[in-house]
Amino acid sequence: MVSAYRGLLQAKNAHLHTLLRRKHVVGVGVGYKNRRGQFSDELSLVVLVREKIPPAALPEEDLIPPEVGGVRTDVVKVGDLRAMNAHTQRYRPTPAGVSLGHYQVTAGTLGCLVYERTSGERLILSNNHVLANTNQALAGDPILQPAPADGGQVGRDTLAYLERFIPLRFTTEPATCTLAMAYAALGNRLARWLGASHRLQAYQLNPHAANRVDAALARPIRQDDLLEDVLELGSVSGRPEPSWAWLCSNQAAPAASPRGQSPSWKPRCALPMAKSAPRFLRGKSSPPPCPKGAILGRYW
Repeated sequence: MVSAYRGLLQAKNAHLHTLLRRKHVVGVGVGYKNRRGQFSDELSLVVLVREKIPPAALPEEDLIPPEVGGVRTDVVKVGDLRAMNAHTQRYRPTPAGVSLGHYQVTAGTLGCLVYERTSGERLILSNNHVLANTNQALAGDPILQPAPADGGQVGRDTLAYLERFIPLRFTTEPATCTLAMAYAALGNRLARWLGASHRLQAYQLNPHAANRVDAALARPIRQDDLLEDVLELGSVSGRPEPSWAWLCSNQAAPAASPRGQSPSWKPRCALPMAKSAPRFLRGKSSPPPCPKGAILGRYW
């Protein structure tokens, strides 16, 4: 899946400008191909157009080919794309959809409010890179609204403090092995002594690193500073009770079973959740084995 996605990105980058020169094309991306209103499992090069026009009515230079660089295309009508009005001012109480961020980042967006199971208090949910500065933050760091790039200042505009986050994984990360770091330091010392211009750098290599979520939570200083609305969409109604169900990587999740009970459906592919998966995605029991190796978990 990862190699297929990278191949699509390469095809998109190689043909982006050629596709955008067509008069009715307003964007190009990567996504799952849509067939008769249903998304398939096939990744494709998504070409966004103002209007779907019959091929016979288009000049040849404006036609979207069925394949580009060996990759299937999918033409999707989206109309005219316009930049949204930036909601960068200070909001108190603060709804979802406005400028927000860790005090050391540029800017991000307040995603939504969630309830903590133990205390029932509301927390702010957004991305790791928005609230936790891409793993560089510490619990208790100030979260500003508006974000720093939009004029937010620590103290005056501090809305919350970072509560916790799920670390992001990268294919290359800073070294933590003391032996590797000592080897690099020794090599660099020798290089300087010899007058060489090359240097050694120790790092972790994890070519199979993958992220299933990009999420972090922040605890507001005052609960009254939060508004259970999404800007320009209105209030959020309802509060579903937690429930359990199996998640399968190649099958849509069914209706959830009551909490504490096993789901009644049988997944097509099932294996125990890998130990490297986030804790909240791991199941408490092992489903039937599957040769395809689908990643499973439970959600509530």
